[in-house]
Amino acid sequence: MTLSCDFLQCVFFLLVDGKNELREGAIEKVDYEIIPQKLWNTLVSLFGGGGEDGEIVVRTYENSLFEIKVETRPLVVNCCLYPDIVKIVPIHVSRSLRIEECAAILMEKFDLSQKENTRFWVFSPDGTFDLRDEDTKKPLSDLDLTIKHLILVEQREEGRDDWTLDDKVIRSRLVADLKKQTEATDAGPSDKKIVPYNLRSHSDRPRDISSGGPTHGLVGLGNLGNTCFMNSSLQCLSNIPELTAFFRSGNYEKDINPHNPMGRQGDIARIYASLVDELWNDDTRTSVYPNRFKSTLSRQTSLFNGAQQDAQESLQYIVDCLHEDLSRVKKKPYTEYKDPPEGTTAQKHADDTWALYRGREDSIIVDLFHGQIRSSIKCPDCKKLSVTFDPVVYYSLPLPTNNMKKLAYTFIPYETNGRPSAEKLIISKNSSVEELLKKISEQVRVNSEYLVLVTLYEHRVTHVRKDKPCDDFSDRDRILVYQTAQPLEDRKFIPVLVYLRKLKDPSKVVTLSSGNGTLFEYPFMLSLPAEGLFARKLYHLVFSKLGRKLHAPTKSGDGVVKTEAMEQDNPNDGENRPPGSIVVKTDDEDASAAEDVEQVPSVPDIFTVSSINAYGSMENQRYQNVAGERVTFLPGREHFLSVNFEEAALKKYWKDTNDMPAEDLRWAASGNRSGPTDLVELRDCFQLYTCPERLGQGNLWRCPVCKEEKAALKKLDFWRLPKYMFVHLKRFQYSRFYREKLSTKVKFPRKGLDLSELLSNPLEVPALYDLVAISCHSGGLGGGHYWAVCKNAEDNAWYKFDDTQVRPASDSDIENETNPYILVYRRRTVGGGSAEVNMEVE
Repeated sequence: MTLSCDFLQCVFFLLVDGKNELREGAIEKVDYEIIPQKLWNTLVSLFGGGGEDGEIVVRTYENSLFEIKVETRPLVVNCCLYPDIVKIVPIHVSRSLRIEECAAILMEKFDLSQKENTRFWVFSPDGTFDLRDEDTKKPLSDLDLTIKHLILVEQREEGRDDWTLDDKVIRSRLVADLKKQTEATDAGPSDKKIVPYNLRSHSDRPRDISSGGPTHGLVGLGNLGNTCFMNSSLQCLSNIPELTAFFRSGNYEKDINPHNPMGRQGDIARIYASLVDELWNDDTRTSVYPNRFKSTLSRQTSLFNGAQQDAQESLQYIVDCLHEDLSRVKKKPYTEYKDPPEGTTAQKHADDTWALYRGREDSIIVDLFHGQIRSSIKCPDCKKLSVTFDPVVYYSLPLPTNNMKKLAYTFIPYETNGRPSAEKLIISKNSSVEELLKKISEQVRVNSEYLVLVTLYEHRVTHVRKDKPCDDFSDRDRILVYQTAQPLEDRKFIPVLVYLRKLKDPSKVVTLSSGNGTLFEYPFMLSLPAEGLFARKLYHLVFSKLGRKLHAPTKSGDGVVKTEAMEQDNPNDGENRPPGSIVVKTDDEDASAAEDVEQVPSVPDIFTVSSINAYGSMENQRYQNVAGERVTFLPGREHFLSVNFEEAALKKYWKDTNDMPAEDLRWAASGNRSGPTDLVELRDCFQLYTCPERLGQGNLWRCPVCKEEKAALKKLDFWRLPKYMFVHLKRFQYSRFYREKLSTKVKFPRKGLDLSELLSNPLEVPALYDLVAISCHSGGLGGGHYWAVCKNAEDNAWYKFDDTQVRPASDSDIENETNPYILVYRRRTVGGGSAEVNMEVE
């Protein structure tokens, strides 16, 4: 291919004086354009020119992304013959030349004849000095050489079998001389060289390991042009002590699997080990430039081609490549997943699936970072439940958005000795109450068929929620979730909400609007028999429920004082029952017949019981504490009772122990405004991750029973937790119509992240994690900047890594870092601490 430079007279300023060669700095598509030969011929025929005297000979070459590029100017590389490093000889070569062709040019330049007694070293701008013994058939472009690189040619001395530069002492002196020579050239004769502050050492003398010198690992990474995303993820990985110790010890070499078709023949593992050694060795450099690492990755993917990319994708790609390069499975066995036999426990199903996975995937990466989640999908029609156990490495957590709703509620257990607890969760506004109850069920560890959700306002029930969307909840409503003694589908029992009322005149039929009575405290739940219930039995059950709130003990027929739940069995006795099951005996289950009501112990007449309307304002019927009066409930309706206290009796017998916790209504209201959510906790994001999700139209599930695609309910649960957890916050949102970055601030714990409540596997408890690294991002979608904040394993101090700059990070720096993008957590050991890892390598 040829380019003419006499087409227009103004083009000549692009040429080097006396040469048909483009000047340095001439930019394609700005200063000149490359056009097809056919178009060139047309232009020459119209305007003339195109003589041989003005031609610039160019070549094409393939870059690291396998793209064909036109080489408009040759590569200029400085060379020298060891030991004379002062005499620098520049050579002009094409990037398309093979390495062996370039070697021939160098041997001719220095008048060398024996190829087997010659080898080549490359000194990089970042101070690295490497022997280049790559495949000589590779093109020169694979070396990523620039004018600032120096190729040093070493010739073996005659009669010797070893090489001079194999001596580490001689090589160290040479590298020091080359650095000084480079610094002197860069600074110029009159410039003053600025020495940056070195976190690793306050002097330029080598570190003495025996003297307990400065901390390792405090080395920055130079930005090679929009590579801050890569630097941030590399610093996070570098500060995982077990992984760094594994590479620095050289143990990785025996795990390299060059025959894995999914790997990179060990190239990524080797180049990563070399970079880790540069970051953690005893040198006093404040920063290094990961040129070789980037160029090695660039030959594999376009992710590192120079444009700003995503730090999560960078981290994922590097970790996945290391896993494949270090796979201990030399030949992966063929495995076929089969549904487990009927009756297989979840534990065995998960263990069998994990064993199959580890049979194909085994490496240091799996040991440290791989976990297991349980994925449950339930058909909305036939209720078919499909459960799978899948491996997981990266936990991509959604951030609460305007279509999410924050709810605070109070859970009230059925047992009389159970204490109410205040809980929080985040759920989609479009979720139904059924889906909400399943989420609550996981938090309180009670099956959802034993839960009743109501909303109250000023002690009155406003709704018994069944099928409304969650968006209908008002911020002023107080949400109570009651546990029942029996499943709601059990028609033999009826859940009844019982109000507490204070009466001025108990002889009158009470309407609260008349001013004769007021409600106090909150309603409680009773599971009552649908048939065969008598008034004395009802009084007895109510008194048993209120036992610990009253000063009035009562003696049964045998003289034993009883104030607790006398009609409740131990829920753990007898047959296996699902969580939430509590036995309530009916009269026909007692030793005496149902009609023999005299066998039911009487209770003191300190209150009365009435049937009342749902709002607690109108009394329908008052039951007398006498034998023989039946209590009936109409099926299919909601039922309410009230326990009525005369003012004097209430003052005498009531303990005034309100154990209802205060709800954080401000927390709920803060996330339910029309604007974006300002601050959320990391726990909220984990709850969203495990929140049941209704599959959309483009992601339907085919039910194996119905043989149709269904909008099934999908649920994720943690089952097997890894030693290290990569937590990715999904800040970047994409769709067909818009792109945005969520700037939601996330509050994350540095110590004691407790994931126990999200676990479905009881064998994994406790599940406490401590933070070790953060990758942060500022700016918008179009670019921005990444940096990392990491905990050093040697001194347990935190440092901020911002490309080449490394400085200590204070507690306030970490606490104020509310825009994390990736969080790396380390699981605590069973003893509660973190195992120490020796980072020193002999």
